[in-house]
Amino acid sequence: MLSLIKALLLLLAVVVAAFFASLNPGEVTLHYYFGSVELPLAVLLVATLGVGLLIGLFVGLGLFLRAKREQVRLQRKARLAEQEVNNLRAIPLKDH
Repeated sequence: MLSLIKALLLLLAVVVAAFFASLNPGEVTLHYYFGSVELPLAVLLVATLGVGLLIGLFVGLGLFLRAKREQVRLQRKARLAEQEVNNLRAIPLKDH
């Protein structure tokens, strides 16, 4: 069922991209440091979206890995505290 939903979403994305490209057939000149190139507007916008998506993915991945590392550190600390509590409970009390 999940693969069917993914396939339908992919098909929808392709249809939207084709519709977008047909509405933006004009050429634009992209000037960059080493020169310039003429590209269709749709290609340039999709490429810009893709670059932004990749940058967001890498930033999000960095934040996720940092949070995961913190989670592992806190789990280790909690496990050590739990062992210490269990050891303290096992020690017999001395009667004065």
